[in-house]
Amino acid sequence: MKGLMNPERRRKVGLLVAAVVSAGLLGLGLFGNSEVQMVNAGLVAGTYLLALVAE
Repeated sequence: MKGLMNPERRRKVGLLVAAVVSAGLLGLGLFGNSEVQMVNAGLVAGTYLLALVAE
């Protein structure tokens, strides 16, 4: 748990999570309808905001 308190490490983990989630949602969006794509876009934006806040 102490490692997560390191700001640099939290930033890297946040960016990694954001990249993985956005890639997964982009893949899902290719097969989804417009409603799914809107939700995906919201989740991606939220994930990036969390990554920035974790910075």
